Amino acid sequence: MQPNTPPAPPPIQPIPGQPTPYDFFMNQQKPKKPVGLPGGGSTRGRIIFVVIGLVVLIILVAVIAGLLNSGKKSSVEQLRSIALQQAEISRVAGIGVMNARGSEARNLAITTQLSLQSDQTTTVALLADQKVKLGPKNFLAAKNPKTDSLLTDATERNQFDEVFVKELTSQLAVYQKDVKAVYETAKSDSTRQALATTFKNSQVLLSSSPPQTN
Repeated sequence: MQPNTPPAPPPIQPIPGQPTPYDFFMNQQKPKKPVGLPGGGSTRGRIIFVVIGLVVLIILVAVIAGLLNSGKKSSVEQLRSIALQQAEISRVAGIGVMNARGSEARNLAITTQLSLQSDQTTTVALLADQKVKLGPKNFLAAKNPKTDSLLTDATERNQFDEVFVKELTSQLAVYQKDVKAVYETAKSDSTRQALATTFKNSQVLLSSSPPQTN
């Protein structure tokens, strides 16, 4: 006769919120969700991934193109500003040609007008190479009425030569500074060469300006 078999232990009842001895096995049997492309590994998911990549690429290309165009536009605008300065200084010099009484003021006016007209032709050609055209309306818009008023008042006070030389010299000094700034940022060899000549011409004009009295 066999000894009495002890009764089987009662099944473990899980306590809510407490781990059980079987959790380890149960957790291992749960398949892990694979990490893949957005939208899953389906054809639709791959298409979405490709579309997102293309959108990002297009944005990057647009940003780079914008930066390049911005630099180009800045260079063109600088040249355009120089051309308009040349037109205005040449116009003011023309007033001196007609109204200057002394030989020094008149000679400065004539030399400045001829030099600036020549340099302006070169600058306009540089702009034309970059598909930018300037016409009479653009040059007319660059006219400064305050300069005309200043010279008219000087004529009435019989001080035209003195005021004219001072005003023209001041404009030439600003112009020379602007030409140098554009030269330093220019990328094209032809543009730099042209601006170097323009700068030297402005130096000659300033050095030939009559001494001014305070």
